[in-house]
Amino acid sequence: MKSSNILLQQGIRNTKLDDIKTLIKNGEVNGKNIISEIDENTQIVFRNDTGINAHPVKPKGYIDPVDHYNVEIQTKTPAGKWKSKWSYHIVFDDKGNIINTFD
Repeated sequence: MKSSNILLQQGIRNTKLDDIKTLIKNGEVNGKNIISEIDENTQIVFRNDTGINAHPVKPKGYIDPVDHYNVEIQTKTPAGKWKSKWSYHIVFDDKGNIINTFD
């Protein structure tokens, strides 16, 4: 997995959107996830929870499966396992318009 530190090494610091695009581009595809290493103890997971991967998000009022993307920051525990530190959801309609976001 390529580290996002490549951005700094190349001296490329355009915008936050460019940084996100680079993380996605350089990430490792693992099923419905794209995983990019931030450093040896931190990674970001871009998860595609659409179509057959859609699921309810009951605490936010989505009783039925809802198409959304999930962006999750994970840190490594002392045991070497990944643990979620922050999770952000982007819900969109069938035309691709963002209709809700939440942590």
